[in-house]
This record gives sequence, structure tokens and C-alpha cells, in this order.
Amino acid sequence: MFEQSLAEQATHTADMALQTTQRAANHALDSVSNTMHRGMDTVSDASRNLRNSALRISDSTASHIRQEPIKSVLIAAAIGAALMALIGLMNRPRNPG
Repeated sequence: MFEQSLAEQATHTADMALQTTQRAANHALDSVSNTMHRGMDTVSDASRNLRNSALRISDSTASHIRQEPIKSVLIAAAIGAALMALIGLMNRPRNPG
């Protein structure tokens, strides 16, 4: 009788430990899920903001080109020449000899 009572207590204790572990695991999973959803929302918002900024910059650039086409071409040519000079400097041999 005492052995059965001890076995029942051990079973009950194991069941309680299992339930506690399950609750803790469920809580941890809920927490991870909530964190992931907040992270995904943040990334989505940042992506939307970046796309909107890129569209505004593109519209602004196109507007500037329409308003001052000659100046825009000269600026583009100067940037191209500067990039070519920079590439030329980077491709030169480092040791003279």
C-alpha cells in the first residue's frame, strides 16, 4: 500500500513537471513568435520607407534633369570622367620598376 502511494506520488510529480515544462515551452514559443512578427513588421516598414525614399529621389532627379538638361549632362560627364580617372589610378602598377 505504501509502495503504491509512493508510485502514485512519483507519477503525479512527473505529470506536474511535464505540465510545467509544456507551459514554459509554450510561453517561450509564443515569445519567439511575437518577436519574429515584430521583426518582420520592422523589416517590412523599413523596406517600404526605403522604396518610398528611392521613388522620391528618382522623381526629384528626373525633375532636375528636365529643368536643367545641359547642366545635368555636364555633371554626368564630369562624374564619368572622375570615375574613369579613379579606375585608371587603381589599375596602375604599385611598384615602379
